[in-house]
Amino acid sequence: MSAPPDGELWPPMPADWTAASRDELHLVRLSLADTGPVIPAEIPELTPDEVRRAERYLVERPRRQFALTRRAVRRLCSRCLGIAPRDVAFEFTQFGKPTVAAAQNPDGLAFNVSHSGEWAVIALGWRRTLGVDIETVDHRTDFHGLAKRFFSPSEQQQLFALPEALQQAGFYRVWTGKEAYLKATGLGMSFPLGDFTVAADPRQPPRLLEVASQPQEPARWTAAAFTPARDVFGTLLWDHGPATIHHWTWSSE
Repeated sequence: MSAPPDGELWPPMPADWTAASRDELHLVRLSLADTGPVIPAEIPELTPDEVRRAERYLVERPRRQFALTRRAVRRLCSRCLGIAPRDVAFEFTQFGKPTVAAAQNPDGLAFNVSHSGEWAVIALGWRRTLGVDIETVDHRTDFHGLAKRFFSPSEQQQLFALPEALQQAGFYRVWTGKEAYLKATGLGMSFPLGDFTVAADPRQPPRLLEVASQPQEPARWTAAAFTPARDVFGTLLWDHGPATIHHWTWSSE
């Protein structure tokens, strides 16, 4: 798969950007390419606790992912809420999903984050529940074996019915769709992967098709596929009906 034209689909984020409209969603891609060691203590937006958390990573890549992504999240929330980046307070659900503290967030700013390889994507919107996931293609992956292990029977049937040339894309469509749903609900891996089904055909818009014992659940959610970079698949899931989605490229400057 090819990357979208940067200047058309993922333009630089304007310096005065703010998510003003309550009817829009924003996807912000952030490069995590290695340009030298990240020193968390030198990132002024991070709290002391976040610095300690980042420094616990002994490997550069996850340390970079956490520190740079959290800095971007703080700056984006700061613009929307009108408070200093380091003063943005986060709360966490039972299964660890971060949200902006309710006391600072009367209008319901929501965000969700995913990273894979050299990219991160941050989703933002108002008064919606969001789940986003990106996955970088690994051509060594035995996606047939993973699908048989983790996908629902219906997802496996859909996937293996696709033309062989589309099955890898179908696998990542399902994988990112399932992760986006788990992140949107905040249930994470506490919810069995085989208990819900998403659409596998990459030629069609992504959809949540079925949730065990919850027949009304699919109608709650809308989904969109996106491509933040070459060989990176993404799915965004949200509630409360259709929305306009804007794509941006983040600059740390």
